[in-house]
Amino acid sequence: MPYWNIYHPDDVLRDDAEKDAIAKAITEIYTAVPLPAFYVGVFFFPMPRNEIYRGGQPQASSSAQEPTFIHVRFTHIARQFLPGESEKKDKFLDRVTEILKPFTIDKGWYLELTGEEGDRSLLRVQGMRIPPPGSEDEKKWVAENAAVPYGPYLSQI
Repeated sequence: MPYWNIYHPDDVLRDDAEKDAIAKAITEIYTAVPLPAFYVGVFFFPMPRNEIYRGGQPQASSSAQEPTFIHVRFTHIARQFLPGESEKKDKFLDRVTEILKPFTIDKGWYLELTGEEGDRSLLRVQGMRIPPPGSEDEKKWVAENAAVPYGPYLSQI
């Protein structure tokens, strides 16, 4: 799955329409692969400014010297990049920055983006392993946008 955690001061990113736009744009990155839309989780974590520190300094307020700090962290499990630096990773991160920029950088805020990749073998959805990449079963999950029993799980229904 791609899971996205967006950590931000609780006095910013409060508009539901902005959050909807961010979540939909992130989801579209993955449905273009294609992956099922339900694989994509976007979580907004509003935090009191006095709980956010950057460079050892509290994010008590926002100023030109200490702009509002937004940290975005994603975890990829269903698909992963090859190890090491690559043009594909750069294009992906450029696309994500393009999506987030109007909601962060363009407002004068400081955006930090990090990613990690998880072990597919440790993932279950509705008690099932996710179907192999590009398989007919995965295509069915994409078409139905749901985790439907397949292969070894058919005997359990």
